[in-house]
This record gives sequence, C-alpha cells and structure tokens, in this order.
Amino acid sequence: IFFGYTAASGHASAPGSGWEYPEIGQVIVNRMRRLYGWHISTSDLVYLPGVVSGFNIACKIAGTPGDEIIMHAPCYGPIQKGPPNQGRVATYAALTHHTDAQGFQTFEHDANALSATITDRSRMFLLCNPHNPTGRMFSHAELLDIATQCEAHDMLICSDEIHAELVLSDAKHIPIASISPAIAQRTITLYSPSKTFNIPGLGFCVAIIQNPALRAQFVTAMQGLVPSPQVFGYAGALAAFQHGDAWLRDLLAYLRGNRRYCEQYIRAYMPQLTLNSAEGTYLAWIDCRALDRSEEHTSELQSRQYL
Repeated sequence: IFFGYTAASGHASAPGSGWEYPEIGQVIVNRMRRLYGWHISTSDLVYLPGVVSGFNIACKIAGTPGDEIIMHAPCYGPIQKGPPNQGRVATYAALTHHTDAQGFQTFEHDANALSATITDRSRMFLLCNPHNPTGRMFSHAELLDIATQCEAHDMLICSDEIHAELVLSDAKHIPIASISPAIAQRTITLYSPSKTFNIPGLGFCVAIIQNPALRAQFVTAMQGLVPSPQVFGYAGALAAFQHGDAWLRDLLAYLRGNRRYCEQYIRAYMPQLTLNSAEGTYLAWIDCRALDRSEEHTSELQSRQYL
C-alpha cells in the first residue's frame, strides 16, 4: 500500500512519467459520452484537487491584470472571489427572475444583460451550471447565447459543472463545451465527483480542456501553485464513478423528498418566504425579503420552535 506523494503527468512535482490511477481517465471519458453524448479524450484531462483552484487558474490565464471576467448574479461566493484573487475585475450579468404560477421563484439567463456587460476588456465568462445558488439548469438556448456572445467577443468560458449529476427535475444537464467543437476550443470545464458522491474531503477534480494550446497554458499556470490530487482522491473518484450509480439514484430520490418537504413546510409555516424552483443541486434559495421581522412575530416563531 502506497500513501506517499503522487503527481499527475504535467505537474512540476512529476518531472518523469507522472503517476495516477491508469483507469481514471478512460472512466471519465466514458462517463461524459454515456451521460451527455460528449466525446472527449483522455489527453483533454487535467487533474486538480478541487474546482475552486480550477476556476482561479482559469482567471489567472484570462487576459491580464485589470481585465474583466463576467459571471451571473447571484453567484456562488468563491466564484465571485476568483477574478479579484487573480487581479481581474469581476462584472455581473444579472439573472432575470419572476414568480411562477406555483409561487416559486424562477431564474433565467438574460441575453441582453450579458450583452450590456461585455466591454473591450472582457476576457472570460465564468459560468456555474447547474447554477449555485438558484438551482437552475440552463437550457440549450441559454447556453448557446452565452457561447455565441463569448465567441463573438473572443472570450474564454470556464464552466463549473460540479453539480452536473444532481438533477432533481426533468431538465437535462448540458455541458456548454458539448454544444459545438468551436465552443469546446474556448472552454475549460470543471467536473468532480465531490458534490455528487459527497467526497469533497478526498480532493479530486478534472479540468476538461479540448484546446491543446489552452490546456498547456492552464497547466503552466498551475505549476508551483496547485498540487496534483493524491492517491485517496483518485481512488475515491474511481470507486464513485465505477460503483456509485445505484447509490446516486437513491440519493436523488432522497433529495427530491427533501425538496418537497421544504416546499410544504415553508408554505404551511412561513408563507411570506418564496422558494426557488430548484431543477438541480441540493440547495434551497429562499427569498426572505417579505418576512415579518418584528420582535413580536419573531418571538412567536421561536415559541413554536420554527426558528
């Protein structure tokens, strides 16, 4: 049993042939083809310990300090911190939202908002799909608009798809790089078993980069900053991908049950709150702005043990 340092090929810590589980690359390639009809190769894969380091490296290679990186608003906190961490400027294209007939908040990509946000210093769109925190799974039309506008302005795309397999609705996850070969050439896709299989502590992520020049630039930017996953990360990912699908089906049923319980509880006891219509992820995004926050009402809720 070997519990020492390991390093994937291409890392500075692996000046020779490098080391990784030899099966993992082909397992990921097969999984992308089976789940999404997306055809990639093992040479497209760059191994990382997590998606946060991945999108920070993407920000590091997008333009030069002072250039702009666009993301949706609202957005996952660490994504928002990625651009300033690397000396870039974070700009935002707000999602549109409204309340549907069932009383849920729904969110959509706004093509006009993105167009208005792009400037001559915009270098990358930092996407989160499925979206954290709203739970939105973007449609083909929405992703195509993002891709088309990025292509028109020669912008990179970095897509955090860590929640890709946590699908709670009839919607289908679409990797944005799978839309067309041209879009794939400007896209860095970050994918991991950590959210799906609840193994973030093992530290494993893969960046799927089909453009060889972009991939080489990404790997160079990692050197000395981002370590390779270690043996536990490789072993955990391999076990999850090869043997975890039955468990995942049970998990999704459980999460859908949790979602129903949350909906029913809020409607029964906190009707002033508005819940999101979560198509994916395990997150509940709740609008509390209409909540009665008076001392009397808060005391009543506390006495009923609702708070």
